[in-house]
Amino acid sequence: MEPQVTWRILFVALLSVSSIVLLHPAAVMAETTATQEITPLDAETMQSRVLILNTVTLDRTGPQYSVQTLEGELSWYPRDGWLQEILSISSDPRSTATDGTMQFSWDSPRHEETIQVNAVVRTRNAIVPVREPIPFPLRQVSTEAVAYLEEGEITDQSPEIRALAQELATGKEDAYEVVFSLADWTTKNINYSLASLGQPAIQRSSQVLTSRYGKCDEMTSLFISLNRALGIPARFVAGYAYTNSERFRTGWGGHGWAEVWLPEQGWVPFDVTYGEYGYLDASHITLKVAPDAKENSIEYTARGNDFALRTQPLDITITPTELIPRKNDVIAITLDAPHTTVDFGSTVLILARVRNTKDYYVSTRLDLAKTTSTEQLSADYRNVLLRPRETKIIPFLVRIDADLREGYYYEFPFRIYTRLGPSASIDITARNGAPYFDTTAFDGEIAQYNAPAHATPRFGVTCDRGLAAYIGEPVMHTCTVHVPSGEQLPTSAFTIVICDGRDNSACENMMVRDATFDLQTIDTREGIGTRTYHARLQTMESPPATFFVTSETVAHTAISAFLEHPRTVSLDDPITITLHVNTSGATPEKTTAEISVRHVRGTQELGAVKQPSTVLFTVPARSLRPGENRIDATITYADELGTRGSVQITSTILLEEVGILDRAYFMLEDAGYWVANLFTDQEA
Repeated sequence: MEPQVTWRILFVALLSVSSIVLLHPAAVMAETTATQEITPLDAETMQSRVLILNTVTLDRTGPQYSVQTLEGELSWYPRDGWLQEILSISSDPRSTATDGTMQFSWDSPRHEETIQVNAVVRTRNAIVPVREPIPFPLRQVSTEAVAYLEEGEITDQSPEIRALAQELATGKEDAYEVVFSLADWTTKNINYSLASLGQPAIQRSSQVLTSRYGKCDEMTSLFISLNRALGIPARFVAGYAYTNSERFRTGWGGHGWAEVWLPEQGWVPFDVTYGEYGYLDASHITLKVAPDAKENSIEYTARGNDFALRTQPLDITITPTELIPRKNDVIAITLDAPHTTVDFGSTVLILARVRNTKDYYVSTRLDLAKTTSTEQLSADYRNVLLRPRETKIIPFLVRIDADLREGYYYEFPFRIYTRLGPSASIDITARNGAPYFDTTAFDGEIAQYNAPAHATPRFGVTCDRGLAAYIGEPVMHTCTVHVPSGEQLPTSAFTIVICDGRDNSACENMMVRDATFDLQTIDTREGIGTRTYHARLQTMESPPATFFVTSETVAHTAISAFLEHPRTVSLDDPITITLHVNTSGATPEKTTAEISVRHVRGTQELGAVKQPSTVLFTVPARSLRPGENRIDATITYADELGTRGSVQITSTILLEEVGILDRAYFMLEDAGYWVANLFTDQEA
């Protein structure tokens, strides 16, 4: 009879929530009054029930169908945060929490199994209170945030992304202002697209920058890439949010936004789709935080024979149960106009005086409502960053229609809205024969309010991050000089003057060949930091170009270890030896621990040791000998820069209460070892 062969199938289903697509909610709406029903967008706090369902189906594919085990790993579920509190959470079947996931398991699963998660969540609309300027570039990044500086599958880097990030950051010394500029550019210049509705992020950041189209997760990924290009950690947040946009059939849907790490503040939310910078409305429910947008929401693993595994996207339902109205007291707006009575067809300048009433940074979006028989000549909305207690004047240009009926007076109400305060309005009167102003009449005044912070250079410089180095050792960067379309570099080889951004007198002439040159940086502190440089081309009439160089320095690996074990044992005692390993400096990537006690050896691969680790070894008591027995432990490693090293420690353990017969047995056993080693040595 032929032996029976049993096949074991390992099947992993990778799912993403069907869509992360939400669009900015309609910004122009009447203020909520006591008689009006508020929406999640208008709430100070929202309490809601979150229901997550997912069904997995095990289909028979052959006569030997059987499934022994099924395991599910859910990474999308509500979790606590600064803006979100989990009041209760439960699952059916019961789950265990492991590394930010909910783990489910079934023995002998049925044809269909369903995961159900129920949670009660309280979210709030609050601004992260940043009260002081944060120096830019960031000189040091926390260990927690370092991982969020790396490229991802979606959040990639390109020369164009680095060049744009540097252009937007030039002239700015406040990190909050830099991040706001990156967010504002993304919101204004990337058009929202529903072309891939129902699909996870498919465009990389570099592709979004080229196409200028993207869904919310793709727009967010570009924003994350821009931050990372400047040495500012940023991460992707997946969740659900509410919208009142008419482009969607239902108000609730999957959504993606970002969190940016700032020193002394931690993680600060930025939603470039909704235009919410430094805060979130209460409808945002966080389900997952990840370095990249292309990560799965649930994974299944099954073991068995003759089966296929089918899954569906997560089914998520949000049911608000309590909405507390928001206090609109953050922003105060007043409107003014140099001329409140104008002729038909005239241009009108409306000045919005926007005041931050708080002692921390506030970003707000101003929306100018469309008024009948007028044309908006400037952008109909503006994102504005206000420092603590700061007031700014924001200009809006509109034009009155020219084909109005003569002999009539027309009164036009113009209103500007913000979600962080009450709206403001002004009335403009139009009548035939009143003063007329064309579109150029207010150029000087608008230029005063919209004056660029710095002159634009005719060239730019971008540098790669280079390879990590030890503290005090040089990091080499390859830098590229580039010019806009229509411009040309002087020659194939020319000199560029590079000055330290902290000391403009510390300058060095660098030779540029084929538009590239090498730049060396040295840092005396551990971590990832960014430096500012200014570049001048003596052969080109241009303002200096500012560029930023990010580098990583690490300390040499330091390993400390100690052995934990009983001081004395007898032959009947079980012996467990624990090796405790701690590291600092460069991460040991390939780490091996070996323990030997006389003729007994044990080896264990630890891999990369990034946190305190323990290794357990079991030693038979009969491998010891009466009296003191030496324990040797050796830890070998190669760190992340390739340097190899080892650490050795010793200890002793005392074997007591050994009888005469056992001692005689040990003598015979040792003699056998001696003879075996003797023949081994002779053969060698």
